[in-house]
Amino acid sequence: MLHKLKTLPTHFNAVKDGRKNFEIRKNDRHFQIDDELLLEEFEPKDYWDPEDPKEDRYTGSFVHRRITYIVKGKEYGLKDGYVVLGIEKI
Repeated sequence: MLHKLKTLPTHFNAVKDGRKNFEIRKNDRHFQIDDELLLEEFEPKDYWDPEDPKEDRYTGSFVHRRITYIVKGKEYGLKDGYVVLGIEKI
């Protein structure tokens, strides 16, 4: 299954650069190992400068990753209903 997810620029760039190989997400999509993520860079209004409000926008940049590991809520202090997804480049 392919999941399209909004991703803030700070986190998006860390995944793109290879510094971040996980995602923390609400598990409202019932993520499974081998599912694919299409992380789309997203800038909400006021993201860069609260004094210069802009409209929410996708930048057009994206990365494609596969889920390799899942830690579910209630484990290691993670809030119930959330997951940590181990991801790898496809």
